[in-house]
Amino acid sequence: MFRGFPTDIKEANDIINNAEKAFDEVGVTHAEARKKYGVLSMYTFDKDTYPKIVTTKHSIRIWSVRLNLKNSKYDGYLWVNYTQEGFDEKGKLQSGSWGVPSLWCLRKINNQWKVVAIKESA
Repeated sequence: MFRGFPTDIKEANDIINNAEKAFDEVGVTHAEARKKYGVLSMYTFDKDTYPKIVTTKHSIRIWSVRLNLKNSKYDGYLWVNYTQEGFDEKGKLQSGSWGVPSLWCLRKINNQWKVVAIKESA
C-alpha cells in the first residue's frame, strides 16, 4: 500500500504532532478549544461536554498522505486511524473511540499545513 512520498510523510508527522496537542487537551471550554485547534477541537475533551474527564490516552497512526495537490478542493489529504480514551479522576473510563478511520483535509496557510475539514463515518 502506498503511504505517501517521503517528504509528504515527514510533513504529515508535523501535522500529527500538532494534532497530538488537541487529543491531549482537557478542561478548556468548547469555544477555547475551537479557537486554539480549529476543526481539530473535535478531539479535545472540553469541559462543557466532558466535565468529568481529567486525563486522556490516545494513539494516532498515519495510513496515507498526499500533499501539494493541484486541481483539488484541498491542498492535501491525510488518512489517519486513531484511538482515544478519556478518564475521570479515579481512572474510570468516561468516553472513548477505538480504531476510527478519519480523513483530514488540508490547506497550506502561511507555509504551514492546517487541518481544515475532517470526514469520518457516522
